[in-house]
Amino acid sequence: MLILTFIFLGTTIVSDCWRSYQCLGTEGFRHLTVNHSLTFVDPDTGAHTQNIERLWRDVRGGIPRYGRREAHMSGYLAEFLFKRAVPRTHLIHEFMRAAADLYPPSPVPIGEDPEEPVAGPSSAP
Repeated sequence: MLILTFIFLGTTIVSDCWRSYQCLGTEGFRHLTVNHSLTFVDPDTGAHTQNIERLWRDVRGGIPRYGRREAHMSGYLAEFLFKRAVPRTHLIHEFMRAAADLYPPSPVPIGEDPEEPVAGPSSAP
């Protein structure tokens, strides 16, 4: 089960009443359920799934429907998280700043080839 692999024991998991999730409470998780056929918010615990369902809808909105590749999924998620963390008016500036942090400028001045041997003093008369 993916949950056992990727989620820390003791984590609170809120889900609907799907049968496959019923074992979560016995696996070391705090499991709260919401029966959507009765209510959207559990009246006893206040548990609901609206926030995560909305968040997942927003994440899926940034993933192409066609032509997507499994290898690009981490990039789609990174883009979503970046756009969510940075104000829309500063996206380009912050993207350039992050790119500069990841790929700092080369210490070699433009136009100089570090592979080319340095010319010694001229011996011309």
